[in-house]
Amino acid sequence: PIDFRISLFKNAPNPFAIFSSKGVSEPSITLSTTVFFAIKNAIGSYRRDNNLNEYFVLNSPATCEKIRMACADSFTKETIGEERYGTFQANGSY
Repeated sequence: PIDFRISLFKNAPNPFAIFSSKGVSEPSITLSTTVFFAIKNAIGSYRRDNNLNEYFVLNSPATCEKIRMACADSFTKETIGEERYGTFQANGSY
């Protein structure tokens, strides 16, 4: 078997640690949230361009269905009906 353990620091309490386990995953988790908020901001911009200025909810994960329904375009209007069009909140799969 191949030994995948590595050593980076001399005289460290844990010679096989890569900085720390907490520090290894936090950047990827934190940076991934920027994608979600970029999608939400793009939806908000699209809605404002179409005179839909109400607050809207976009729950994670931002699936294709949730994104499309949150945009509140002509397809959405046909799907949910005229009476719910302006206040619809995309909360799940459709």
